[in-house]
Amino acid sequence: MERRSIYDVTSEEDRREAAELIRAGEAGFALLVPEDLPLSDLKALFEAAGFRVEAVDSKRWPSEVVVATSAGIYALEKIEEGVYRLTRT
Repeated sequence: MERRSIYDVTSEEDRREAAELIRAGEAGFALLVPEDLPLSDLKALFEAAGFRVEAVDSKRWPSEVVVATSAGIYALEKIEEGVYRLTRT
């Protein structure tokens, strides 16, 4: 699978590919995330990567959301309307 710079979380295929990248330890790519997307759908993305989600900090949503998983802490930071950069801290 060739890595792209952006994945749409509303697309089943893109979610699957993004989950595979997250499982492989990749970060730094962007996700298209509608601001009205239920945060449970973001949690499901990390669960699809095979991680247990321990906490979701959404107090700064829609500018940022932090997901603590069994494999580390991930942040989705808004870079423009509906586009978030995934980083691992």
